[in-house]
Amino acid sequence: MEWRYSGGGYLILPQLLEDVTGAAFADLAADLVLRPAGMTTATYAQPNPADTAAPHVLGQEVAWRVQPEYAAAGLWCTPTDLLHLAQAIQAAIAGDAGPLVPADLASEMVRPQQGDWGLGLRVSGDGDAQTFSHDGENFGYQYAMVGAVNSRSAAACMTSSDSGVPVLESIAAAISANSTWQVSRGRFVAMSGLVTLHAAGSAALSGLVPVRGQQ
Repeated sequence: MEWRYSGGGYLILPQLLEDVTGAAFADLAADLVLRPAGMTTATYAQPNPADTAAPHVLGQEVAWRVQPEYAAAGLWCTPTDLLHLAQAIQAAIAGDAGPLVPADLASEMVRPQQGDWGLGLRVSGDGDAQTFSHDGENFGYQYAMVGAVNSRSAAACMTSSDSGVPVLESIAAAISANSTWQVSRGRFVAMSGLVTLHAAGSAALSGLVPVRGQQ
């Protein structure tokens, strides 16, 4: 068995769901995943440009692209939305009531299945240091989310630029220096905006940014 990027599979999935249910994928995702996870501003529908963070390529502002492969590359959200997703995964792992997914499925999501990949999430470390993460990029944007498997610590970072890499070291170092949670620098695609969630604390950052997963 080998790991392969499977963006094409995420082109078929929404069509299958729409054929079976008769509902639009954006509505299904909102009703079944995004809203239950507390991702109140996340959407697979094309947003109003005034509500988005403008993308930048090679230091220049550019027009954002409409992504027809919306399940693979068309989610618009904020760092706070991603933190709520991480928190929903952590709650399911912990066996909290009313989970986003069953506890056994959540545990499989953060168990290495092939290399360092779980189910849709990258997994690293072990014991108290084990984390799950997801990162990616779209034209003019980069982002990353990382969460602790055995606690409620999480961080989400976004940039409206394709040149966020130089801030990678400072972001990971800042999290580690200002909390008891030691974030692996290798798990972050560098971002220029940072929101962290440690225990019950959270902060919000506005401006929708599109998310494309590394499937």
